[in-house]
Amino acid sequence: MKAGNARIHKTRSYIIDEVTDDAIQGEVLAQEENQRINLFVPSEILNYAKALKPIITCVGRDVSSLAKEKIMQQLELDFQDNLVRMNLSNNFGLDVEKFQAALDTGQSILAEVDVGMSLANRRLFLHVISIVKKTIFPEPICFVIVGDMMNESGRPAKSCLGVAEDDLSIMRDGDMKKWLVIYLSCV
Repeated sequence: MKAGNARIHKTRSYIIDEVTDDAIQGEVLAQEENQRINLFVPSEILNYAKALKPIITCVGRDVSSLAKEKIMQQLELDFQDNLVRMNLSNNFGLDVEKFQAALDTGQSILAEVDVGMSLANRRLFLHVISIVKKTIFPEPICFVIVGDMMNESGRPAKSCLGVAEDDLSIMRDGDMKKWLVIYLSCV
């Protein structure tokens, strides 16, 4: 009899241990689920952190038109079909909503921007781009390509003093760029 009781006791003990393990595991899963619910953040967003950061490349309007064309073409080749090109005239060429919409599709951004030439406009541009960068989720990697103030080379048919006429008309410091080059050519 004692041997039979020992087997029953062993079986009950095994069943009790299994039930206890299942209960503990169920509690742990319930706690994890409650934590997810309390975060108010969808799991897709939490998992997105594992992905690569988006890239925003800003090419200054003061870059010579020939160099700018080559840079843009090379970036388009490098990124293949994963690049959205933006040329906006307001807010230095930076628009949070349009940038976020493009990045939400999994694309990177190639934007033509007005980095400013005067100290005030350059500081304002840096302030605006830092706000844009912090507003976008996930926070992107940003590159800014700036032209040389003394640049004069470019395609004469499409440019004035190296910079495309369209860009000069949009630049906050477009007139300053013209006067600097004229002054430097006289000295």
